[in-house]
Amino acid sequence: MKRKVIIFGLLVLMSIGLEYEMENLYFGEVTLLELGEYLSGLGVVVIYCIPLGLLIRRLWRQVGLSFEAGVIAIMVGCFVSGWLAGEANTYIESLWYLALPNAERLIDWNDALAAPFVEEILKCACALLVMYLIGERRLSAAFVIGMVIGFGFQLIEDLNYVLQAETITFEMAAYRAAGALSSHWMMTGVTTAGVWGLWLWYREKVESLPLGWLWVSALMPMGLHFIWNSPLGYLWVTSLVSAAIIYLWGRLYLTWFGRTGLCTGKEGVVSDEVKRKGEDGCQLYN
Repeated sequence: MKRKVIIFGLLVLMSIGLEYEMENLYFGEVTLLELGEYLSGLGVVVIYCIPLGLLIRRLWRQVGLSFEAGVIAIMVGCFVSGWLAGEANTYIESLWYLALPNAERLIDWNDALAAPFVEEILKCACALLVMYLIGERRLSAAFVIGMVIGFGFQLIEDLNYVLQAETITFEMAAYRAAGALSSHWMMTGVTTAGVWGLWLWYREKVESLPLGWLWVSALMPMGLHFIWNSPLGYLWVTSLVSAAIIYLWGRLYLTWFGRTGLCTGKEGVVSDEVKRKGEDGCQLYN
């Protein structure tokens, strides 16, 4: 019964999100010149989807997750987490202005005071809901499902940035595409693995897991997102943030998908036997 209620709730949120995002993506009447600018901007943004999508698809198959689960995850990432985060960001920013008498002084910090916490929590919650719906408990699956949720969120966010801009430039689109390497898909994968690992450690007493790294994985993406969105986000600072995110993601990737990773067979892909046994190849707690 609980699963049916969650499915119905997600379908309602997804329907709202689909209409919400389609309205945002609609850019009205345009000239041929403006249409060309839109298409060129979108092309630059969408082009990063190809390599990232192929990478995530490969990891998804290595973990042994189903195609249907992938459809659910990408739809939730695109049409549930994004619009909810946008509405929550607006609401929390309004609360700042009501709660603080001199909130105008914090205007440069608006993007840092709400979005990092709201977005990371909502994306992780969506990933955990998908795990619950498909009956998945493995840490490796939490990592990959988080990546798919973040990828869907990132795609819709970038499309909105480009299409809602007053003027579309190649530089703006290229900036969004360049930031995609270490953006939401990585952060959500790391956060979800960390949060799920903490649940296993504290609730199910799986104390063989590295507790320190679980806390780092669960919280550090939020902190790095805060720095990225803050007025401190100079080039060298954002470069350090990107490097830290990539490092965290890389450690988890090598744990499960490296040459000797827990989800990797002799040929670099999970075998049929491993898929049948599940925990033997992509171990539940390691």
